[in-house]
Amino acid sequence: MLYSFVIYSFGVHFNNLFLLYCLILGCSLYLFILYISYVNRMDVKQWFDENIPVKTIGGYFFLIAVIFYFLWLSDILPAVINDTIPGSVMEYDLPVNPVHVMDLAVALPALVITAILLIKKNQMGYILTPVLLVFTILLTIALAAMIISLQIKKMMIDGSIAGFFVIPALFSSTLLILFLRRMKRSVAM
Repeated sequence: MLYSFVIYSFGVHFNNLFLLYCLILGCSLYLFILYISYVNRMDVKQWFDENIPVKTIGGYFFLIAVIFYFLWLSDILPAVINDTIPGSVMEYDLPVNPVHVMDLAVALPALVITAILLIKKNQMGYILTPVLLVFTILLTIALAAMIISLQIKKMMIDGSIAGFFVIPALFSSTLLILFLRRMKRSVAM
């Protein structure tokens, strides 16, 4: 919610839902802060047994970050080098692409930092891993739905790329299940 409503609040042309976007953004931000501060006081690491696939999940987070860094930088760097504006920015008539901003400044570093923390079996890695797995599930499903919607409206020629986003959604779901199955029974109940 936080990610999406930052984009809606800053990246969508002003409309009659603007105040609602701001309200949801504020609530999402403060609820996330409260969640992290509350859960961080608990010994979350002890909720799990030792068999969590930390290297697999950490490697997956690195892979997702690298793919999206490559994707966004392939749009941004040529524009920076040629002193032009990226096509994705011109297409939506915005000052910048808010997805680029949120991904480059927040989401992708969060994936990398969480990967490192999880591999090192740090408390915050255990807290953020399910959050980021759910985030990747929802984001990839939303991207697939957006592409399908554009295809239906004939605003996009090839809708087959939507299938690409189903793969990380399924893989993230599998990793989330594996992660949560490693919870000790006494905690899960």
